[in-house]
Amino acid sequence: MVMVNRIIVVGSTGLIGRSLSKFLLSPGNEIVSVSRDPESARNLIPGLRSYEKLQINAEKFREIVDGSDVVINMTGSPAFEKYRDYDRIVRESRVDLTESISEGISQCERKPKVFINASASGYYGPGGPDQTYTETSAGGDDYWGNLVKDWEAATGKAEKAGVRTVKIRTSVILSSEGGALSQLAPVFRKHLGGYIKPGTQFFSWIHIDDEIGIIDFTIKNAEITGPVNATSPGYTTSREFFSAIGSEMNRKASIGMPEFILKARVGKAYGLLASGGKIIPEKVLKAGYQFKYADIRSALKDIIPNMVS
Repeated sequence: MVMVNRIIVVGSTGLIGRSLSKFLLSPGNEIVSVSRDPESARNLIPGLRSYEKLQINAEKFREIVDGSDVVINMTGSPAFEKYRDYDRIVRESRVDLTESISEGISQCERKPKVFINASASGYYGPGGPDQTYTETSAGGDDYWGNLVKDWEAATGKAEKAGVRTVKIRTSVILSSEGGALSQLAPVFRKHLGGYIKPGTQFFSWIHIDDEIGIIDFTIKNAEITGPVNATSPGYTTSREFFSAIGSEMNRKASIGMPEFILKARVGKAYGLLASGGKIIPEKVLKAGYQFKYADIRSALKDIIPNMVS
């Protein structure tokens, strides 16, 4: 008899969620989609087991999750959008929702084997070129550092209930279907693109295929628990990263990008792009994960020609 895994994907229509749901869909898996718009999820990702309405409600999550094998929460309003009430929307879609899922899991009669929850490399806060971060490094004390600390702490009830919990500290995702590149590309098309001054700070990124690969890797490796850095080991500085975008788009990126242009484009997410130390995906590298895209040039060559305009 073929074993079937029941996998819950919360946030199935988001940038990560829809790619992940399609990747996991196989005869050996039953995928349950949980999203704000189940009908949209049905159209975007046909063939899943069921499509549930996303609610910040622990009892509702208990009903959906009980008896499942894997729960993956990839919710979180897009950081690179500008909302009228940015702080409330960002916090509610991350911290509050994670608390409800975690509480629902803790109440299950048959609890999942693993709970994989979204997090962010913004945990480490601002950092200079002389700083290196692994999963054991302390968190930052800026806007994103404090937010991510609360976000990760929100998994506490599931952890206390004995469920293996993994927190995926995702860096800037490179994808042809949205994310940071969709915001940056118009700037470069207008010949306004450039690196973020001073240019020597490290810039953390990951190709969407490796993001999905790491999530799948953590599902299958019972030894992996706690925070996991989802960042490429192909370290780049801000100057190198933005120069690579310019090169792939046939645009110059040899001057420092004015701060006001980037802030106007991405709002409070500016802090995720402007500064950072070297973030090492130490846990998955030690466990044997092989990155598909470990250098920025190959990643952009795969993505930019296929970008949705």
